[in-house]
Amino acid sequence: MSYGAIITEFPSYDDSNKPAQNSKKSPYTAFAEFLEAKRFMYWGLFLTTINIVALTVIIMIKLDDFFIELLFKISLVINIIFAIDVLLRAIVFGPKYFCRGKYGLLHGFDAILVLSTLGVSLFLKIKETELIEIGLLSLRFWRLLTVHVKVIEYKYPAFHIILVMDRSGSMNGNDITPSEKSRNYAKLQKSHDNRLGAVYDAVYSFMDTRLQTRYKSSSRTPLITDRIDRDTISLVLFDDEAVVIFENERINADLLFNKMLQYENRGGTDFGVAIEKVDQLINKYFDATKTNIIIFLSDGEADVPEYDLDSICKRNAKKNSPIYLHTVLFGLDFGSDSLGRMVDIAKKYTPPGPVTCSFTKVMDEVVLTNLFTSIASNLRDHKKEYRWWISQVLNN
Repeated sequence: MSYGAIITEFPSYDDSNKPAQNSKKSPYTAFAEFLEAKRFMYWGLFLTTINIVALTVIIMIKLDDFFIELLFKISLVINIIFAIDVLLRAIVFGPKYFCRGKYGLLHGFDAILVLSTLGVSLFLKIKETELIEIGLLSLRFWRLLTVHVKVIEYKYPAFHIILVMDRSGSMNGNDITPSEKSRNYAKLQKSHDNRLGAVYDAVYSFMDTRLQTRYKSSSRTPLITDRIDRDTISLVLFDDEAVVIFENERINADLLFNKMLQYENRGGTDFGVAIEKVDQLINKYFDATKTNIIIFLSDGEADVPEYDLDSICKRNAKKNSPIYLHTVLFGLDFGSDSLGRMVDIAKKYTPPGPVTCSFTKVMDEVVLTNLFTSIASNLRDHKKEYRWWISQVLNN
């Protein structure tokens, strides 16, 4: 069985699950995508803001009855629009839209807010009390927050990235060494002029690229800045034992690189102890709002911890937080299929879509660095997961 190929250019994610671009969409699917278009998120923010402003003016400012009635009608019309939107989504997508997975729970909560707000608006026409006015205002603020968080999560997904790197004795081979063009070449040449040094250099490039990608197109508002800065990274080095060099830390390429330099080659190769450490890190720092990305590199063959890996992937998939595993076979020995088998296991528990697990064979330091930087920059494609979640609700 063939699991991967030698790459000579930047890799891309598996597009095999994408629908053909020329395939004609049914009116039903087209209308579903129309309802889920990103511009509707912004319209939701706009209308909710108008709703809040209208109610605030009614509560805080003494107005003539005509203007009060006008603002109430504007507010009521907006609430009815939102209620119709909920009804259409229930018809198009069905009940699963409001209860399935992390997005379903968000939609369900949003629907409750919409219908509750409409109910209170109608009741307010009969009995205008300060308590109901405050409650109505609170509901509208909650809706504003709910929709705004949905927009931010869509544009700026956050990750816990776990790098698992082989540092066994075979990684001391000097057939592959750090590139002379690397900014870290002088440091690596002194102590890690070998395969492991090339890996450390690629890890540095990964972290640096991830930082640049995250900050590339931000409006820099405080909330968005906080979302962007939520990426964390962990590094596990393994031989016949495994050690965590840094865990769940904010990305700081230079600081973390200096930590790596303290560790050299040693021992044999045991994938099982590495996967055990990965499991501990995911459990310890589990965050349902983050996506777990694992990059697992080795230059050789080892027993696949099939039961443990399957258990980890299954458990996190049930939490609606699937693990995306990228394995890399590094070096000139391409006879191993252990890393490919690991990807096969992880793929069973990830949703179909433009982002998937991958296995790649790499034979030199330049291609390794290109691979790592490509994965780092392409993490932005995870925002498409929401679109694929919608397609799965439609198809099931």
